[in-house]
Amino acid sequence: AVATVGEGADADQLVQDLLWSDPDVDLGDDVAPNWRRNAGALVGDAATASWLAREGFDRLIRSHETKARGASRRKLPGAGELWTVFSCSHYPNREGLNKAAVLALDSAGGATPLRWDAGEDDRADLALSNRVHAALWYAPTER
Repeated sequence: AVATVGEGADADQLVQDLLWSDPDVDLGDDVAPNWRRNAGALVGDAATASWLAREGFDRLIRSHETKARGASRRKLPGAGELWTVFSCSHYPNREGLNKAAVLALDSAGGATPLRWDAGEDDRADLALSNRVHAALWYAPTER
């Protein structure tokens, strides 16, 4: 489903809300201002599950939040799942301890995280780009 911004709607605010909103397991069916980022909203898992069901989706994939293993999956109340995928390892400034990941989706609707840990060799020109490209074109396996 694609949202349509009507007349008088603030497109910049809509984009900011979409980019910076975060899930919050403790909020249940509530939505609250996102005090962590001072932008977007905190959205409870039950509210996310209700929205997915209403729109006919079974998965929400999001980014903009570091994950130790590059990606995490959480089952939502009832049905549906929430994925957070972070594609930059050692964040920030190559000082962090997190891995990077992309999510490979197959034709049957499955989702598999492809994880990696950028090392010294990734500083060479195109090394990281080549590694991601290769991960996306090989059969998905848990990494």
